Amino acid sequence: IGPSQSTILNLRFVVYPEFEADTITLSLSDVIAAGGNSNEIELMTENGTMTLDRRVGDLTGDNRVDVLDLIFLTEVILGVSELETIELFDLADCNSDNAVNVLDVPCFTDYILDSPSTVEFGVPEFWQVETTVTVRGFQLSTGRGHIYFDHPSFQSHTGTGLGGESILLAYSLDGSSWQPDGLATVAFVGEQPEIRAYGENNELLNVSYKDRVITISARPGKLRLLPPTPNPVRGSATVSFESDVEGPATLEVFDVQGALVRKDDFRAEVGLNQTSWIAKNETGRSLSSGVYFLRLKTQGSEATTRLVVVGE
Repeated sequence: IGPSQSTILNLRFVVYPEFEADTITLSLSDVIAAGGNSNEIELMTENGTMTLDRRVGDLTGDNRVDVLDLIFLTEVILGVSELETIELFDLADCNSDNAVNVLDVPCFTDYILDSPSTVEFGVPEFWQVETTVTVRGFQLSTGRGHIYFDHPSFQSHTGTGLGGESILLAYSLDGSSWQPDGLATVAFVGEQPEIRAYGENNELLNVSYKDRVITISARPGKLRLLPPTPNPVRGSATVSFESDVEGPATLEVFDVQGALVRKDDFRAEVGLNQTSWIAKNETGRSLSSGVYFLRLKTQGSEATTRLVVVGE
């Protein structure tokens, strides 16, 4: 967006009638405007309006004060160049004495050597977040930079950790969760943040990064599948397993050719689990005698064992 006196962004706030308060304070934090060279632009705030102004000394209009501006000032003092507008005159009058002369040179030099306008913030990066499991909340942290999180189910709150790092917490005040049917966005300036995600039982979830996509999934848990009893199986058997995660589980049985002959879905609990398995296929017909392979899948883990079916 080029220089303009017009409004480039409006923020509209809606206050519902049931909100009981005499006054409302709205606070905006971490508002950053970046110039064409990814440097910060100063924000002036007055009466609810934020104005993006060129810094004093920025004669070339590149949103920074550097040697090029000092050269331009020197040309103006020597009469080689002119300040064509009042705005440029005010920007060149670095020491605010209503004159542009050699007395402004030390001020320009100080700006160049220690000017906040030369601090590089970088261009914001936007990452898409997707999940395959239910998410209750997020914690994002970075040692240097700014973090933003956007999803309609969550509210974001920022703070500072004990080590000075920036921390953002995103969660729902009414206890609702994010189901795996939508997307969220993480934006950050500076270092890539570390992300922690928590599931519906406040368990820590797995977070992976690839091609600007952050994927949330269940952490692989410990799963121990015990031999079915009895084995060989005649009619039915008991399948026992130990799991350290709670959630959906699937029990699949394959024949020696690898064809799926039966599939059962149920819910696993933390600790020892037992489920009854009937030696019949999906249509209810008894399985033929022979060797079969049983595969158990829970969130992020799976285990396989061998069983023998003996026809009745």
